[in-house]
Amino acid sequence: MRMKRKTALLLAVILALCALCAAALARGEYLGTMFVVNCDDWVSLRSAPDSGSARLAKVPLGAAVEAYYYNGLYNECRYNGTWGYILSQYLSSDYGHVSYMGTMYVANCQNWVTLRRYPSTDAPEVTRVPLGASVEAYYYNGEFAYCLYDNLEGYILRQYLSDEPVRVSYMGTRIIANCDSWVTLRSGPSTGAGTVTRIPRGASVEAYYYNGEFAYCEYNGLNGFILLKYLR
Repeated sequence: MRMKRKTALLLAVILALCALCAAALARGEYLGTMFVVNCDDWVSLRSAPDSGSARLAKVPLGAAVEAYYYNGLYNECRYNGTWGYILSQYLSSDYGHVSYMGTMYVANCQNWVTLRRYPSTDAPEVTRVPLGASVEAYYYNGEFAYCLYDNLEGYILRQYLSDEPVRVSYMGTRIIANCDSWVTLRSGPSTGAGTVTRIPRGASVEAYYYNGEFAYCEYNGLNGFILLKYLR
């Protein structure tokens, strides 16, 4: 009797695994990460490719999903771990179709803010973006913006973003010195931050005190951070 039960349980597990494999194989061509567009606030992630099927989630404007081709009307999508179907007219592979907010700057925090994997304060951290660093921001909703930072992407609370660069105490016009040929103007106050441009020795910049290591600087219409030791 026990052997029959074990056999039945094993068979059930095998059938479940086969069903999962069949579902995976049934998915069409992988379309990559796509973004919700052409709606006011959100679109429905449905349990079946039918407008009458159950809504599994509301996927907000600008949100990223993993998409697979299903037919000319729907794509099969994964959003926050849930699989379902979204009308293809509401999806685009170009986040530029979402409202571009421009270059924005991290503000209203002590040292850094969290770039999160999806728009929730409970979402996993992608990286920490330092105070004053610039990001490319796209409208997501009233609480979060979809942002690009140093080749990473994620979501930042909009309360921590400003249209204006962060300036602290004005240090005046300073000269690039104490280097061989040039110094790096960086996107954030870190030697690991991305390069905005290279500034040649002897060039002048408008400098603002940031911390004991970096100054926030303006050069030829560009903004970023320079190590204090390279300013005279």
